[in-house]
Amino acid sequence: MLRFYTLRILRDYIGHAILIGLPMFLVGILTYINTPDGEQMDVVARHIGIVFLLMFQMFGAAYTFEGLRDDFLTPRKDRIKATPVNPMTIVLTQIGLSTIITFLQGMVLIGFTMVVFNAVYPNLPFILLLVLLSALFAQLFGALLVFTLKSASKAQIGVIAYAIIAPIMAGLNVELPDHAIVPYLERYSSPLALVNTGIQGAFESHTNDMMIGLVAILTFITIFILLVKHFSKRVIV
Repeated sequence: MLRFYTLRILRDYIGHAILIGLPMFLVGILTYINTPDGEQMDVVARHIGIVFLLMFQMFGAAYTFEGLRDDFLTPRKDRIKATPVNPMTIVLTQIGLSTIITFLQGMVLIGFTMVVFNAVYPNLPFILLLVLLSALFAQLFGALLVFTLKSASKAQIGVIAYAIIAPIMAGLNVELPDHAIVPYLERYSSPLALVNTGIQGAFESHTNDMMIGLVAILTFITIFILLVKHFSKRVIV
């Protein structure tokens, strides 16, 4: 079973090309545009790289919700129910493999900024931990949407909406108006913002921000695991 699901996700060549190639291209172009004099290119590349890493992790939720759709929202469900494999094992396998793939894609983007622009990532092991947990949250988010909406296309709309709105609310790709509430939105408005708070804390070695990001994303993951377990029963049983 593990071999089948591993091969299925690895054969999504177009998806891999988009989720790896497109953010690398955008990071490269936008870094050069925002550093015409070549100064602080490493810092700019690191910032833009994190923005697109977090955004494209959410787009990577498609691995999970499309896989779960194929398994449980099509006639294939009857064949799966006829096997001795627990359906929840299939759900966990899909989420786990999708998390690994999305995490590796994030590592490629970080490596790209390090090699091409000499970007430096202080506290890199902690940052990679947050990237891994963020990848897991993205897949749980996709699983929850497909189980509640019972439609991959609707789940995709939800993921795209979140992947666009959350970075805006966090002030990652646009400058928010000057208002007293803005600093709180930038730090705490969504799981994506909280992960970014932890990553920025790692850049500056601010332990409080690092712990805020870590504890927050672990809390969201725990909540979403419980929600996925609850709502999946309506589909996989």
